[in-house]
Amino acid sequence: MIEVVTPAGTVRHVNRIEVVDADLSVRVIETIDVIDPDGSTVRNVYRYFSLGLSATTAIGTDSSTMQKAITTSSVTAIPEGGKAPYTYSWAFVSGDTPFTALSPTSASTAFRGFAVYPGEIKTAYFTCTATDANGAVAVSPQVFANVTNYGTGM
Repeated sequence: MIEVVTPAGTVRHVNRIEVVDADLSVRVIETIDVIDPDGSTVRNVYRYFSLGLSATTAIGTDSSTMQKAITTSSVTAIPEGGKAPYTYSWAFVSGDTPFTALSPTSASTAFRGFAVYPGEIKTAYFTCTATDANGAVAVSPQVFANVTNYGTGM
């Protein structure tokens, strides 16, 4: 993790780069030119912010003979860099509906698939967007959520 302490001086220029990785996650890299108070030196300060995950798959199962809402295991968004505190927002990207994040504004959440009939599998993809105290935004890789009802029906 890169931790940046802004030195005393005047900010002359901020360069912000948002990098979209192959897994569709977004990381932010900022370079800041700071002029010392005496005007003699320009220093570059770097800030980095990205968002990882404790897992990229969340699974939930049940063996009900009726339709049922099934909850997956939890996944946690893990910020790297940036400045605390962070805010979080989990969002449905694609897949079967209805499917939802149970704690959509927390770092950790489980997902729930609704109306899962016996013998049915439902899947969905979610991402988490985090914003740090400086307003930098990072997006996690996608989480694959899968719920299965192993029941055999009535």
